[in-house]
Amino acid sequence: MTDKDRRAKEEEEDKECNANVDKNNLALAAMGIMVKDNGKNKNP
Repeated sequence: MTDKDRRAKEEEEDKECNANVDKNNLALAAMGIMVKDNGKNKNP
């Protein structure tokens, strides 16, 4: 495997990692919004 091939592979893996991080952040943001809404409903 040449350096060029190795770099291309690492870039692909980085993209996959970033996509997963984005998904996790969206899930956490959605959960955070739900938690905030629940708090509002309990304490009018």
